[in-house]
Amino acid sequence: MAGANGNGMLPELQLRMSKKIAQLTKVIYHLNNKNEDHEMDLAEMSDQYESEIETVLRDTADKLNAFQAAFDSRREELRVQEIIKKMSKQNEDAKAAALREFSTFKEKARERELEIARASDAKATKLSAEVDALKSELERLSGSTTEISRAASADGTARRFGTSSPVRGASSRRPSPRATGNTTR
Repeated sequence: MAGANGNGMLPELQLRMSKKIAQLTKVIYHLNNKNEDHEMDLAEMSDQYESEIETVLRDTADKLNAFQAAFDSRREELRVQEIIKKMSKQNEDAKAAALREFSTFKEKARERELEIARASDAKATKLSAEVDALKSELERLSGSTTEISRAASADGTARRFGTSSPVRGASSRRPSPRATGNTTR
């Protein structure tokens, strides 16, 4: 009866392990997708900020050139230089503000990336420990099944030759195919 319970547990354990492995696979797939989405979002935002910076720089340069040409023909040299200085300052301020904003974004993105990496590492470590525990449980159950199978086989051999059973506590009944693990149909 103990052998039947032991073998009855093996398919149940295999089913539980299959379910656990499926869950782990889903978690890993989800983490990979989340990481890829995060990387794509970062790249897209980075491209957008760089594009905005280039647009601001181009627009400012175009405005500076247009003002310079208009004032060269209408105003004296000093007034044109003052306007150019003013526009250059605005350009530098806009550039500095955009660079500060981009730098802040990069820092926050790096922090989020590190946080995701830490969470992923912790999850992977936990999942690895669970897999190791399941493997050792499977090995233990496999060893128990092998011992039961050997004991049943030795008991069957002893009966064929008319000797007493070498296994202590073995019953005089012949083990069922489930007890020996031989379930051929």
